[in-house]
Amino acid sequence: MENISDKQGRALEYVIVEEIIKKMPQNKGRLTRSARIDQDREKAKFEACSFELQKNYKKFPEIVFEWLKNNFQIDLHSITIDRLSDTHGKKGDVTDIRIYINEKVINLSIKHKHKALKHQRPPTTAVRCGFPPKSIQDNIFRKQYEDITDIFLEQARDMFPEATKFNEIKKIQNDFINKNLYLPVCNHVADFINSHCKAPRNVIELFTFLVGKTNFYKIIDFRDEIHIYKFYEIKLPESVKAETYQDSYVILYFSNGWVISMRLHTAASILGKSLKFDTQPVNLEEMILKEIIKK
Repeated sequence: MENISDKQGRALEYVIVEEIIKKMPQNKGRLTRSARIDQDREKAKFEACSFELQKNYKKFPEIVFEWLKNNFQIDLHSITIDRLSDTHGKKGDVTDIRIYINEKVINLSIKHKHKALKHQRPPTTAVRCGFPPKSIQDNIFRKQYEDITDIFLEQARDMFPEATKFNEIKKIQNDFINKNLYLPVCNHVADFINSHCKAPRNVIELFTFLVGKTNFYKIIDFRDEIHIYKFYEIKLPESVKAETYQDSYVILYFSNGWVISMRLHTAASILGKSLKFDTQPVNLEEMILKEIIKK
């Protein structure tokens, strides 16, 4: 099921591409097949947004287009626009909109009111550190993860037999989930990273999964301003240290100076094993060149 943040982000991608299309001379420039399919599909998503949100969105593409025009030599006669799926993001390419102008490529990652890098699932930790799916490391990590979640569910059913949702447990015992699920899972993830992410290739695999493998601009739409971050030629780390923080966080300290916070939370309301990390850069302003444009 598509969440609200993703829906709003996809609507922003739609209006940016529509703005560029409007500027193209007739029969000049083009959209790739995937871009055209996305535009046709997401027109309805944009129209489903509230009137106030649509009104705010109309300022956004105009500002982005002006920024593109001021920073790049845009030849609207030879421009090609592509839109990339979330599958590319899982492989380290976080681009949402890719613009080809002659031989130049401009990658844009579009966000609505948040700086999140990823929303990855804890069981994929070994794979994100560069170990192949179903490898010994991956299998052992997943089995231990299953053991932690099985123990939690058994405890929860014994202590709260009437509860079917996470929030029902929180109302009875506020810190039960933190202490018996979040903390053990966070410790498991941090321990794996500290013990298995020692080789630079594994560190780089984890870092580029979280931050991105390609050069791109992250454009974030806030209420009164737009933030543009230049993710270009980022120095890659050689080592990483993971620490558990406040029961539900794993903090990653990379040797290139990046600090990344991964907050664990439930991905569904029903009591079960579905968990996600909300992965955010802690010191993004220190590491990346930022431009702020007022609306």
